[in-house]
Amino acid sequence: MNRRGFTLTELLVALTVMSVAGIALIRLLTATTRFVSLHDTMLSARHGARAALNTMVAELGVVGDSGLTAATADGKSITVRPPYAFGVTCRHASSQSFVGSLMPADSVMYASAVVGGFFWRRLTSKYAHVPGPITVAPSDDAAKCDADSVRIVPGGTRVVVSGYPASFFPESLAVFMLYQVVTYRFGDSATLPGRIGLWRQAGGNADEELVAPFDGAAGFGFLVGGPNAATLTVENAPPADLNRVRGLELRLFGQSEVPAQGSTAPQVFRLKTRVMFSNKTY
Repeated sequence: MNRRGFTLTELLVALTVMSVAGIALIRLLTATTRFVSLHDTMLSARHGARAALNTMVAELGVVGDSGLTAATADGKSITVRPPYAFGVTCRHASSQSFVGSLMPADSVMYASAVVGGFFWRRLTSKYAHVPGPITVAPSDDAAKCDADSVRIVPGGTRVVVSGYPASFFPESLAVFMLYQVVTYRFGDSATLPGRIGLWRQAGGNADEELVAPFDGAAGFGFLVGGPNAATLTVENAPPADLNRVRGLELRLFGQSEVPAQGSTAPQVFRLKTRVMFSNKTY
């Protein structure tokens, strides 16, 4: 058995090999940690963008004729009239009220909605707009609907709609939909100071911050043209005549709350999709 000691050269070689291996291991661990951090921050940005998408598409996807009522020139804020309940008109209680049978609606949305007016479908298949203020209340007047053979479907309800001018008198047995006025905007976040959040306001209710943070490029594009998707163009600013807008491009560029390890800026997930307005008459 060789019991001789290591020479200085051999020790230096061993130390050098160990140092190289140690540096390689540290670099591997650092790279792995940064990869995991990058993945986590990108996933965080993606979750924020998709959470906003799920909320907005459900509401903007049912916006109908002339549903875009206001938009800022920078594309950071829009105001729309999304319907939240649908029904059939029965006979009238007076020249300024009618009884109607509502289809089942989302209970949370219906309870929280601030009615802004209603649309009703004429015999010409075009919708007439009746702006608020109006009042919608439960009704026990079954005779008005029974006379027109309009029944209350399971989960539905009978209501009386009143307060509109007599000149907006809707026809019996017409489809109608109640809508609320909703504003979506990208603005300063309250939950993450110094960042950008997505806000929603319905009727006269207070602003509600839905998701944060977003990149400064987040906003809305405006689909203009027609009569089909192939002939639409995307404009960054709203046209002077908002009735020309056939839909919206949602630019939901979510950000991570913190930068990935080794980076100085938050990660950005660029989610972009289009939502077409429905019931549009070209």
